[in-house]
Amino acid sequence: MSGELPPTPLDELSAIGSRLLAQMPARDLLTMLFPPALARDVLRAMLGESKVEDAGFDPALPEKAFADAVLDLGRWLGKYWFHATIEGLERFPVEGPALVVANHNAGIMPLDAIIIMAAIRDRHGEGRVVHPLAHDFAYAALRVRRHARRLGILRASPKNAVAALAAGRIVLVYPGGDREAFRPFAERGKISLGNRKGFARLALETGAPIIPMVTAGLHEAFVVLSSGRRLARLLRTKEILRTETVPVALALPWGIIPAVLPYIPLPTAVDIRFGEPIRLAGAADDPATLDAGYRTVETVMQSMMDELSEGRVPWLGRGKP
Repeated sequence: MSGELPPTPLDELSAIGSRLLAQMPARDLLTMLFPPALARDVLRAMLGESKVEDAGFDPALPEKAFADAVLDLGRWLGKYWFHATIEGLERFPVEGPALVVANHNAGIMPLDAIIIMAAIRDRHGEGRVVHPLAHDFAYAALRVRRHARRLGILRASPKNAVAALAAGRIVLVYPGGDREAFRPFAERGKISLGNRKGFARLALETGAPIIPMVTAGLHEAFVVLSSGRRLARLLRTKEILRTETVPVALALPWGIIPAVLPYIPLPTAVDIRFGEPIRLAGAADDPATLDAGYRTVETVMQSMMDELSEGRVPWLGRGKP
């Protein structure tokens, strides 16, 4: 009996790429993938006198056709490139706001975001929209900003987060920021939220449950040789570029590069786990309440990371039964 062969993973990737190119100019895609062009656009914006634009939360976003293509890429990456396992999706409330607090991995390429955005949609339907909050780097360059916004990615600010939660959306935050995203390879199993308690204040002000999310393995997609925090202090990059690191990494296909540039991620095995919802109680302006909420979430996430890291072999994963 004859018939057409099923599409191969490369066939699927090619089809996704064609859909993405139909949704965005090739020049924009090349800018985002070509490090010198991306660095030029970002630095022009960050070092210029004009403020980084922020159009705020729009309930009409994300754009369906564009989001469908990007999330299909997330599914492809999760299935074929990272062989991702995702646990705990059933812990999400089926409706209403939720605040996902995650550890930050893989530098400027938090690929876990599009993987879990696709997974949450698959389990809970198109109505459960996830809005990641992004650093100004994602909103500085025009070509990056326009497509990040189309996907529903919001510039990180309390105002945007409150608006999205008020609309019943899911907000994804990475409190550890650049310090955690560019932590040295040897510290990949450490949760470091940087003593940033804004997520606790946000949960207390809005009443949204916190869903802790931990990813193990994605920080093996490249190898951070140095976070460059001492150099960052010398160069005063926190005041100029809002970053506390000047990291260096070993990454494909470039070799040793500044770790703020795009790269081809190594095909490492990835495990993602969502914890039980955490509901904080108390006054959002009480420092003791904020400290307690922060410590609770960070402790839970470190315990989750320890479990996911136990017996793990870099790039190969835990060894599934």
